[in-house]
Amino acid sequence: VQAYTVQCSRCGQWRLVPSEEVYESIRARVLENPWVCEDAKIWRPDACCDIKGDIQQEGDDRLWALDKPNLPKTPAGWKRDFVIRSEGCSRFGDIYYISPCGKKLRSMVEVAKFLEDHPEYYDLSVDQFCYTIPQPADKSY
Repeated sequence: VQAYTVQCSRCGQWRLVPSEEVYESIRARVLENPWVCEDAKIWRPDACCDIKGDIQQEGDDRLWALDKPNLPKTPAGWKRDFVIRSEGCSRFGDIYYISPCGKKLRSMVEVAKFLEDHPEYYDLSVDQFCYTIPQPADKSY
């Protein structure tokens, strides 16, 4: 992932988000709290709908992946990794969770087994993980 962006629910412009953590916080509550440009004032003081978007999707040679809203926020210390598959594959990409100890988990079954085998993560449940794959913005997959 080169950059995390969020789209303003008011003006439709795309704004760069400073980190994956901030992006996940926005995504986890976007249906209850639709994001607007002014919310970016935390990291960009001049942010407002009147200022041109940070990035435009049209004419961009990057591949855009659009996450489903309200996915659970990745637990602290964990990483949610999205890997795009090569063109022509049956699926757009794969989701992996990387545990704090570096173990890559490829499915909910693996997450459940890992949590069962590691009681130090007693405060986590499988409900805090989601393997929903982002959709390509151009729908070519």
